[in-house]
Amino acid sequence: MVASRRHPRPVAEETDQVRGIYDTMAPRYDQVIAIADRVLFDDGRPWACAGATGQVLEVAIGTGRNLPFYPPGAQLTGVDLSPRMLNRARARAETLNRPVDLRLGDAQQLTFPDATFDIVVATLSVCSVPDDQAAVAEMARVLRPGGRLA
Repeated sequence: MVASRRHPRPVAEETDQVRGIYDTMAPRYDQVIAIADRVLFDDGRPWACAGATGQVLEVAIGTGRNLPFYPPGAQLTGVDLSPRMLNRARARAETLNRPVDLRLGDAQQLTFPDATFDIVVATLSVCSVPDDQAAVAEMARVLRPGGRLA
């Protein structure tokens, strides 16, 4: 989804396009990604979430596929660009009885103050962000000193 060097598009336009794609994919996203999870990523989600303690931000939480893997004491906040993906994450959190503060948000412009989180988790997400460098810089900005990006 990165703009072509010959025909760059504004990041805002690309971001809107990504939102539309994920809103459209939301009802079948879990079915599609389950295959990749099983074949390609194996224990990646449990590994990324296992050490998440304290104040945790998951960027591009999507449908909440990582929710079962967070330790019980993690104070979880999740942001996603797609309202429909967030609705699915909300339903998953309720099913799991997992407290999570879910918010509509853009990884490229996080609305949190500097040094808010102990850990920022981003699984299978940065590749779909139009300005991936801005997203990683934002994740680093909201991490506390000594925090971890997983």
